[in-house]
Amino acid sequence: MKKRNQMIVLLTFILGTLSIILPLFLFQVISLPAKPLDIALWAGFGIMWIVMINEGLNWIKNGKRSEWSDLVVIIFLFITVYLVSKNLFNSFIGAFSIYLIFGVYEMKDYEILNKVVLITVITYNMIFFAGIIGDILEANEIIENGSVWGDTAFSLSFWVMLILGFAFFGRKYLVVFRFMSPTYLTLAVYLIAWGLITTVAKLGPQDLEEMIMNSIYFALIISNVIIYVFSGPLLDLLMGYKKTDDPRLVKIVEETAIKMKMDPKKIKIRYAKYPILNAMAYGAFFNMHMAIISPEIDTIPEDELKGVVAHELGHLKGLHTFWLNIISSLQILIFYFLKWPVTMYDYTFAPDSQPFPLWVFLLLNVVMSVFIYIFVRDFEAHADKAARDAGYAHELAKGLYNLESFYATSHEIGLDATLLSNEIETENNKMLNYISTASYLNKNLINPKKGTLLSNLINSHPPSYHRIMASYNETPISCMRESLMPFTFLKKYKANQFLIETEQARQKYIQMTTEKVKKRFKITDVKDVLTILKKKEELSFKIGQTYVYQNLITKKRIFGRIEDIEYVDSITEPIRYKVKVLQGDKTKEYITINPSQNLEVSVNIGEIYPYRKEESLLRLKEIRLEEVYQKSEKKPKKETPSYLFLNTGVLVFERLGDHESEVKKPIFNEIVPKSYQYIEQFKEKDIFMKEKGSFKRLLLENYELNENKEFVLQLKDPESNSTFEAKKENYIFKYSELYFPIHNDETSFESERKFVQHLQEQQIRCYVILKKAVNAEIDAIITKIEFKIDEKSEIEQIHKIWVKSIFEEEMELEISKIDVIGLISPNLILQKKSNISGFSNLINKIIQWRHPEKILI
Repeated sequence: MKKRNQMIVLLTFILGTLSIILPLFLFQVISLPAKPLDIALWAGFGIMWIVMINEGLNWIKNGKRSEWSDLVVIIFLFITVYLVSKNLFNSFIGAFSIYLIFGVYEMKDYEILNKVVLITVITYNMIFFAGIIGDILEANEIIENGSVWGDTAFSLSFWVMLILGFAFFGRKYLVVFRFMSPTYLTLAVYLIAWGLITTVAKLGPQDLEEMIMNSIYFALIISNVIIYVFSGPLLDLLMGYKKTDDPRLVKIVEETAIKMKMDPKKIKIRYAKYPILNAMAYGAFFNMHMAIISPEIDTIPEDELKGVVAHELGHLKGLHTFWLNIISSLQILIFYFLKWPVTMYDYTFAPDSQPFPLWVFLLLNVVMSVFIYIFVRDFEAHADKAARDAGYAHELAKGLYNLESFYATSHEIGLDATLLSNEIETENNKMLNYISTASYLNKNLINPKKGTLLSNLINSHPPSYHRIMASYNETPISCMRESLMPFTFLKKYKANQFLIETEQARQKYIQMTTEKVKKRFKITDVKDVLTILKKKEELSFKIGQTYVYQNLITKKRIFGRIEDIEYVDSITEPIRYKVKVLQGDKTKEYITINPSQNLEVSVNIGEIYPYRKEESLLRLKEIRLEEVYQKSEKKPKKETPSYLFLNTGVLVFERLGDHESEVKKPIFNEIVPKSYQYIEQFKEKDIFMKEKGSFKRLLLENYELNENKEFVLQLKDPESNSTFEAKKENYIFKYSELYFPIHNDETSFESERKFVQHLQEQQIRCYVILKKAVNAEIDAIITKIEFKIDEKSEIEQIHKIWVKSIFEEEMELEISKIDVIGLISPNLILQKKSNISGFSNLINKIIQWRHPEKILI
């Protein structure tokens, strides 16, 4: 957008808001706020209005929006809608629905993502505007309870998303969304139940209406029975499962059923073609169904399918759907005695009798789900146990690994956009997904992240990595323990104890993944693949750097310098560091470090560190690997095994200019910021200045910490051959990957041309990421560029590029189809503080507080 148009947009916003708000106050349509909440809201509105103007000025100055402008818009819209509606729930929905309208336009070139966003926009706006209409009708006393409009729209939103998903993607929209298919069936029958009860109540005598409406609890219990009894044919219809007589599939199910001591004649076998390999057991105990899902019926790996089928048969054998039905009915009875709503439809058909708003009901449901899903995960663990007891432990582990590889880009989300595309994934990209999935599962076994664990609290299945460990572990892991792991492993020590306990099982997993991938992709030695993928080149920046390592299994700690990087024949843990030990066991000797099993902290004695809470800079003078950190020597904490695990290992600093001082910091229980000298690795290399929504290439000639303790970079502009200084007080420095956005507009033509030309001339390896879901990321070098003159601006722009991938594939790509181009190695990115909006500066400070190793302000 041209600067003139940007100024018009900003002025329209300023004048528009003032012309609306001021008259409302002057003519007393809106009274001056008196209540504390109203005062706080209007103060928030005023602050965010100023922030919006600041973002607008930054937009005009730089030509592009700031990286956090979207969040500013959402907050402003939320406060604005809440001031008008005083409806917390509708304000959240409204803020996102209005914002996403613009998102649909911005995503117009993304084949799958655009449709997903469009489904969300339509659904959210339906809820939002229904809520607004309800508020207006209530304000004008046309109806008594206006919230019923928004609540009804929300209760129907599930169906709107389903219908739109079917319209855009067909049945696979439902199938590839993990764990959701039975939910639709349940909600459908609940909706019918509510419709019947309401109709009978309205047609019956007035004095019986309340009694009939109260019978909804028992009607929903009856609905559960109906769902259970008829779930077999209903799910066949909903999911498109068809009867199959394929002898191979029938044989697999029959053999597995016999091993599990079940009668195969009682199991109805179904098949459906979708882009994942999975199986599903459903139906009542007298009408058992087994559906097999795969991309192609002829390419199903038999052993993996047996493991998945055995798990599903475990559900049928254990009558798990029956017991889940009982649990659901008991929940309804509890809600009956509490007089709480059971479903979202309660707010549609009986809005005046609900004890609390819909948003409270939704929060309560999340809390209830966290509790109920413990038992659901217990059933899943029991189904796994049944498969293991029948001799399918290895097959189940392989099947779980295979299934996770289909969700390689969205393990926690459960909906992978690549599965919604009609484009076929290349064999090379399938291999990369298997490799990344093996690493993902292994990382979560070794050192699970809290975010990942929390996401599993409302997941019906235990995490696949825990299920795989239970499959391979020689000592049985109790099913209830497995279902509680997302809770218990929030304590790092508990997770680490499980890692040590199941180390032998983890080694079996590592062996399985390597054998699986080698067989699937006809690989003789994984090291050959790693050479093609140039993994050593990606990690070469570490060579010569010093680190403290703590092995999470043996607890051994060493301080050393990486001398070389080596490959091993493993898909899951393919990298080894050759490290010269500078401190610890075997000092001055060379040892091999497996980075997957070690915590790693970048430090070096003599370097200067900017700890945020310290008044002065700190120079590292000593590393004490075996000392236990105590924050207060006067009140030392008890050195329990858990405390020792997190706090053994101390960095000893001196304050700059005070050699007698001593400041201690833990090595592993507190994030260590990057030292000023860390920047040495970028010396005489390209770094990047972020400006005007793009990046300018610079050369770092030198750096220093001067007498005034100012950190200064000496930089050179390769284009003009001029030099200048960048002081920390005027710039922020970020250590991160660089992704160069391809805007493909006249304001960015020149910067895009210079960047891409530099990559081609220097033959720099990069990631080219396309605006599509499948085969979107290309690891390549740019071999050729074709230019054209833009008709509107008459500026030379890139039209096409030719790339050669690491797999020696040559491709021709239109620049308009490219989203971003990323560099492989870590980069130093500068940004002038005066070019950053106030809100972005605030966010950067929060990031520095949480992740001081990523940003220096």
